[in-house]
Formats: sequence, C-alpha cells, structure tokens
Amino acid sequence: MAVLGAIVGAGFIAGFERYQPALRAGLLFAPSETASRAKLVLLLVTAALSLPLLAVAAYLRSRAVS
Repeated sequence: MAVLGAIVGAGFIAGFERYQPALRAGLLFAPSETASRAKLVLLLVTAALSLPLLAVAAYLRSRAVS
C-alpha cells in the first residue's frame, strides 16, 4: 500500500510540475475571481489529501470487523 501511495504521489508531483504554468495562468486570469479560485484549489487539495487517510481508515475498519 505504501508503494502504491508513493507511485500516486510521484504522479501528482510530476503532473503539477508539468502543468504548473497553465494552473497559475488559470488562477490569475481574472483578478476579481482569484479568491474564489484559490478557495476551490484549496478545497480540491484538501479532498485529494484526505482520500488516502479515509481509504486506510476503511481498510482498518474492515479488518477489525472480520
């Protein structure tokens, strides 16, 4: 499971590095909407970082029940 997490994490890092200029341009496109876009990005990052924790919790819960 740790190896899978490392592979997925490396993929996220590589994708972020590749698409960073496009992401930055999209965030800063309309200054009046920058705050709402930044909130959306933070929400998506929070959700993405919470998914592995929830997966481990579900896995441990299933092992404890059986």
